[in-house]
Amino acid sequence: MKRLKRELPPIGDNSCFTIQNHFDAKFDYPVHFHPEYEINVVLHTEGTRIIGDSKEDFRNNDIALVGPNLLHAWRSEKEKGVRVITIQFSNDLFEFNLLNKEGMQSISKLLNDSRKGVVFKKKNFDSIKRQILELIDLQGFRGFIAFLELLHTMSKSDYRLALSSLPYFSDFENSVDNRI
Repeated sequence: MKRLKRELPPIGDNSCFTIQNHFDAKFDYPVHFHPEYEINVVLHTEGTRIIGDSKEDFRNNDIALVGPNLLHAWRSEKEKGVRVITIQFSNDLFEFNLLNKEGMQSISKLLNDSRKGVVFKKKNFDSIKRQILELIDLQGFRGFIAFLELLHTMSKSDYRLALSSLPYFSDFENSVDNRI
């Protein structure tokens, strides 16, 4: 039986999202999953991106959105100068049918598509990266508004599905790891 790690993201009960900003990132995270959405920005390296049962090479910079309980990991040999920014948010953040309201349909579609993994095209990289870098320094209401603007930008950008099947765990042992 294969073992998979279920990550326990460090999102506080009162937090809308969490950002982790790793410099000289090591790519030693195991393939893992969690019920939260995750935006990953991988800068200054190339390697392999695993989303569900899809395994693809990426070059130089990469941005992807991974939906709830979808297996994922990034692999790279390079460590010096590499930066990884991870934004995680709960799938209950948009309760009360917020995503069905006027102006939110594109974000709703993006989040629905992320259940198979979403990979952003290079032509959108700079604008999305800029918004994510600005978001790192924001907190509270301003941070949440910037986060919504980021999701809106991502939803209006050119992206493609990662071509993953939906997650299937019948041959896997589920073990929890909060050290990821």
